[in-house]
Amino acid sequence: MRTPVEVQLWRVAVLFFSGILYNILFQAYTALRAVASPGKITRHLLDALMAGFLLLVLGCIIFVVNYGEMRLYIPVSLSGGFLMTNALVGDLAYSIFLSCFKTMRRFLRKVRKTVLIAAKSIRQKFLVPLKNQLFPPTPPGNGSNNGSQL
Repeated sequence: MRTPVEVQLWRVAVLFFSGILYNILFQAYTALRAVASPGKITRHLLDALMAGFLLLVLGCIIFVVNYGEMRLYIPVSLSGGFLMTNALVGDLAYSIFLSCFKTMRRFLRKVRKTVLIAAKSIRQKFLVPLKNQLFPPTPPGNGSNNGSQL
């Protein structure tokens, strides 16, 4: 049974765009990893998780598009999309993602600092007086010495 040319071109186009998407995800992941700067073991673990996730998605795409058949145009179209995107906009995409993640990191640090300051202020202004009202400290000399005044 022969597959029509239109269907074959559609499959090549979908796989080509999947290669483009993979390159964009790869650039975003490398930029995120550069900003987060994880340790050596964490970096390897994250790489393995990302590779496993992308392979799972790739397997699903190949199964849906090509019914699980492996043909030569699958790796050719995937790598063509990946390499074309990398050559044309790879550095630009990386720099955009890097600046976005750096800005997000600065914003999250400011939010964290503000939340910590607010929590400290709330604790000092509301929780400590409330604790003192609910559980007043025992005054000295009111039997707190457990019979030492006999």
